[in-house]
Amino acid sequence: AYVKQNLHSVAIDFYKKAVELDSTNCTLHETLASCYMKIRQYTEAATEYRRVIACDTSNLEMFKKLGNLLYQAKQYANSLPFLVHLVTRDTTAMKEKYQVVNAMYWTNRFTELIPFAESVLRNDSTKIDVLKILTIGYVKSKDYANAETAYLQLELKDTLKAEDYLEL
Repeated sequence: AYVKQNLHSVAIDFYKKAVELDSTNCTLHETLASCYMKIRQYTEAATEYRRVIACDTSNLEMFKKLGNLLYQAKQYANSLPFLVHLVTRDTTAMKEKYQVVNAMYWTNRFTELIPFAESVLRNDSTKIDVLKILTIGYVKSKDYANAETAYLQLELKDTLKAEDYLEL
């Protein structure tokens, strides 16, 4: 009732009391996380998402929500376990696969990002930023044959800037 009236802080108090009575109830933790998200208490929401995942590892929606939350907070390394878990089980999660590529790039996991970047590009070959990251991944992994092929594709699709040549 309080959630429907947008009284999320009041609802949180009630859900916290309910969780005290039954801490193994995944639905309570999920609803509590949702309330925290509504009032932008992201740290608390992340804690509750983790609790849902702990009691139900098959709940891919919670992996998605937690991965997205951490990614949006630029906690790339922390987001990766949740996003990778999701995208390896849900092939339709293309937004999250794109996030995996970027998070791996920002955390210097160049060899690991390659299969994810290749998959994103198979789905949407117009993502120039992913092609750039893939090319860098090949270079950093010393896979020069694939780096050259990706670089040539990049030249055909995009006007490269001076700083692009420094990374490639």
